[in-house]
Amino acid sequence: ILQKFYQFIWPKDNAGIKIRVIIALALLIGSKLLNVCVPFIFKEIIDFLNKNANLKDFGESTADKILLTSMALVIAYGAARAGASLFGELRNAVFARVAQSSVTHLATQVFRHLHNLDLNFHLNRQTGALSKAIDRGTRGITLVLSALVFNIMPTIVEVGLVSGILYTKFGLNYALVSIGCIAGYTAFTFAVTQWRTKFRVD
Repeated sequence: ILQKFYQFIWPKDNAGIKIRVIIALALLIGSKLLNVCVPFIFKEIIDFLNKNANLKDFGESTADKILLTSMALVIAYGAARAGASLFGELRNAVFARVAQSSVTHLATQVFRHLHNLDLNFHLNRQTGALSKAIDRGTRGITLVLSALVFNIMPTIVEVGLVSGILYTKFGLNYALVSIGCIAGYTAFTFAVTQWRTKFRVD
């Protein structure tokens, strides 16, 4: 499935789609970098308000210095949060055309394939049920693409960034704990989903 999607996300003859994918990936990475910076800015605010010793250059009194610097840090914190959300929304907007292009190409392929089938196939099938299956399939493609690009990939990027930071700051054990928790959660989700699917099929 992923190999099939790759042909539509990265088509050989369409440079516009490739550019959109690159922009969407750049926005994704920018969004995740800003998201990861937010706790560090928050830490700086807390540390600054906790120990305000080196305040010689701003304001006249100590109170002025504390107020100015803490306001600047809070504004930086808000800007980082807003920037992360903005990058995420821009990524969605840029990638929307890629998803629609993929769905259109695949639906056209299915349509052509159906028209090339033998007459017996069409006589022995319910046309309404067939068109409903095709409609569900195209909607499913949109869902899988958006899940891959907007949920799975961002999560992998963010887990990689956070694990790298934990490894750098606190050592391997902390990084392994975070990766282990996410791996356990993922395995549990897959297991429960497969177990539940049997009942839905029944």
